[in-house]
Amino acid sequence: MSGSDSVYKTMQDVNAFIETLGGDDKATIYFQRGDTWVIQTETAVLNVSTENITISAFGSGDRPIFDGNNMTKFGEGRTQPLVQVSAAGAVVEYVTIQNAYGSGIRFDQTVDGTLRHSKIDMMGNAAVELFKSDNITVEHCQISRAGYHGDQGPEPIYAFHPQAINANDNWSDNCTFRYNYIYNNWTEGIGANSHTVEYNLIGASIGSGNSNLDLRLLILRHLDCHNR
Repeated sequence: MSGSDSVYKTMQDVNAFIETLGGDDKATIYFQRGDTWVIQTETAVLNVSTENITISAFGSGDRPIFDGNNMTKFGEGRTQPLVQVSAAGAVVEYVTIQNAYGSGIRFDQTVDGTLRHSKIDMMGNAAVELFKSDNITVEHCQISRAGYHGDQGPEPIYAFHPQAINANDNWSDNCTFRYNYIYNNWTEGIGANSHTVEYNLIGASIGSGNSNLDLRLLILRHLDCHNR
């Protein structure tokens, strides 16, 4: 933890620490590389609820993993993401988010957020979901198998927004999606209305729905994922 000697053992403890911070603190919370955080309850998701928080990694080895352990949706209604960002100025970087029924990360009614240098794999819903959020940047990420459920391998499940990146809510503005490698998803790679979409590499879809490659949105000129 930047500015703290504390070491937290559960995601609930991390969330409680985030809630104690003020938006002017601009704290960075580091997760150790090589560690896996298994998220199986709604209260255990990473909840970035304070402004200007950065989630990052330290040490050597693979990125820290947030793993849903094939969890089913919590209760009724929309599924819960493994990482929920609901405060302005958040940065999530150098993490792996994987293996859940819901979304990987949701930017929910916030602004000026960034997801970068991360991997998202095996989501039942969208890997990255935007809801009423403006000025969000997703860059240098590797995104695969959105619209799946891990228990069933390549078989589809019901997915509310199964794209790898979903920004089709018509309430999100001025978002940027660039330098991402997106492949083996059930339907579209990027669903976006009136956003900047550039320099992405999008592979073939697995399902029988729409193609992953939409030339109206994508100009493929360069690939530089930097997934380290």
